[in-house]
Amino acid sequence: MIKRSSPPLGLRAVAILAAALVALAATACTDNDATPTASGSTPTATASGVGTGTATEPASTTQAASPTPTATDGTGTDTGTASATASLTATPEDDPDKLALLRRNLVSSLTTGLTPDETRDALEDIEVVTVALVIEEREVWIAATSGSGIYSLPESREHVAAAYEVVDDSWVELAHMALASAPTFAELEIVAEWHEGSAWIAVHGLTGAHSGTFELLQFDGFGLYSDVWWFSSMPGAATVTDLDGDAPPEIVLNATDPYVYCYACGVRAWDEVIYRWMDGQLVEVPLAGVASDNQLVTDLTEFAALYAQADLWRRALDTANEALALEPDNAEVWWLHALISRVADSRLEDAGSEQQPFMTNVLAGEYEAAVDLMRPYLPATALSPSGPLIEGTVAEDGWDEATATWVLDYTERALAVAPDLAAVHAVRAFGLLAENPDNWAGALQAMEAALQLEPQDDFYREAVEYLLEQSGNGAG
Repeated sequence: MIKRSSPPLGLRAVAILAAALVALAATACTDNDATPTASGSTPTATASGVGTGTATEPASTTQAASPTPTATDGTGTDTGTASATASLTATPEDDPDKLALLRRNLVSSLTTGLTPDETRDALEDIEVVTVALVIEEREVWIAATSGSGIYSLPESREHVAAAYEVVDDSWVELAHMALASAPTFAELEIVAEWHEGSAWIAVHGLTGAHSGTFELLQFDGFGLYSDVWWFSSMPGAATVTDLDGDAPPEIVLNATDPYVYCYACGVRAWDEVIYRWMDGQLVEVPLAGVASDNQLVTDLTEFAALYAQADLWRRALDTANEALALEPDNAEVWWLHALISRVADSRLEDAGSEQQPFMTNVLAGEYEAAVDLMRPYLPATALSPSGPLIEGTVAEDGWDEATATWVLDYTERALAVAPDLAAVHAVRAFGLLAENPDNWAGALQAMEAALQLEPQDDFYREAVEYLLEQSGNGAG
């Protein structure tokens, strides 16, 4: 993200003066030139520029299926000057409800070029949400449209946000932009009223049957920008929370994949992306090693990140704990530990849950616990794709392919980092049979690897004997 400096006060004053002049001109225009709103008033259409900018390199996550956050590069249009060509409502003195005036002004931008008959029903389902800011003795309001009526308009439109300043009892629009996160319903939350030259406002949204959206807006006193936006298949796309005890709070994006089987199945691959503050801007906490003067700390953080990327969460957490114990005052180590511990805690808490004990152990990297679910049974029963690992759980009745896909993906990545884990090889043998019940040779190879690592294990030995027999002594 690019840090933006606030514009000179003189330039802002010129913009406000120009906008005020346009407001006077707008009130002199005939009603026939205006686009009526649902309430029957006729403010003229806005012509403000869009402040969303150009997308830059997205934040990374460990879940490929998860959406990536988009951070703008700071080239969004500063519309303090552009809004000089935008309309303003009448002064608040002409209407006892100042917020009603703001609403009509902002909603009118959704109806530009449309007739009252085309918009009246839709606008009944569109509201405006606002937050007020006091910035250097200025009264500034951030407002956004919200509601399902956006889909009832005859032309495709997106919900919008704008910044207004009250000047001499008039609303002056400073900036105007479409919301990149495309919420259906939105709520606003102040993240920081003023921090390092900007105000930061969160837009929490809901859309679809159960999806969430999030967008972080930055207002630098002149322009309005979208710094981070995010989509989640779950409600609660992001949380504004103080992780380090140092204001302003951080942003935690919900990167969880709820579709391991189905949304309602209750088996989810929990994940998060954290944005922290550095030099007045939010930056993503990378899941990567930390360079340190202590080589052991460097090595430990690199291994912790690798284990996390391979979804070996207990190993990742233990290794991150070691690194933090060695350098508790290293901020980069602290943040890496915070990211790993939050995800690890959620995965490990879910491990072995009744909805699907086997898969939730795999998602947590708890492979020994996954194999322990096989041990009470003979190998022929334990390794059956329709056997006790699946029967009676949400994974039965047509989810064989999903089981195989997740198990093979997770075990492949785990073995790339920790090939010495016998239990991972054994779980992979099950995944290969779930993918193809006739793949006796592949399952045998995986189980033989487990036995080589733990030759004293009776279950692995019996499983190898069973698979060897099924594969025709290795010729299958």
